Amino acid sequence: MKNAFKSFGSKNATIKITNLLIVFIMVISLGVNGIGCDSKSSENKKVASEKLQFEQKGNEKEQEKLAEEKLEKKQAAEQQRKEQEKKAKKVQEDKAKIEYGQANKTNNATTSSNNTIKKEIPQSNTDNQSVAVYSTDTGKKYHSNGCQYLRKSKIAINLKDAKLQGLTPCSKCHPPR
Repeated sequence: MKNAFKSFGSKNATIKITNLLIVFIMVISLGVNGIGCDSKSSENKKVASEKLQFEQKGNEKEQEKLAEEKLEKKQAAEQQRKEQEKKAKKVQEDKAKIEYGQANKTNNATTSSNNTIKKEIPQSNTDNQSVAVYSTDTGKKYHSNGCQYLRKSKIAINLKDAKLQGLTPCSKCHPPR
């Protein structure tokens, strides 16, 4: 080998050739590793992107589940609110029915008591002393209880006394005669 280097001439030339060989070997080794690194890095990038996509799909699925749960809760709350409104409405209707029933009972009782009064009046017409009628301070008529003309003054007297005073029956309330 010494003879081969002597043909190039000087030590400087041998150093240059040695350096070139070292550089060549390094370029080849880096090139092979570089190609391998490139394929490994692209493979790593693929794996990372697939992993990222998988995670994103997982996040999307979780978000969809959360959205579905939120929607179900909202629907359940809405249905519960509607049921409460129905119950409240039914309670109000029941109260109204009860009040209406009590009002009817009161009206029926009033009607039946009015009927008994009316029944008693004809019987007591024969005995005019016990029938109560009402007169006013200034009027010339006598009235039944509840007549509109008794708003300002109301004096209770017997029917017999009213007739003796010359009072005549009211044409609006039709008191006993």
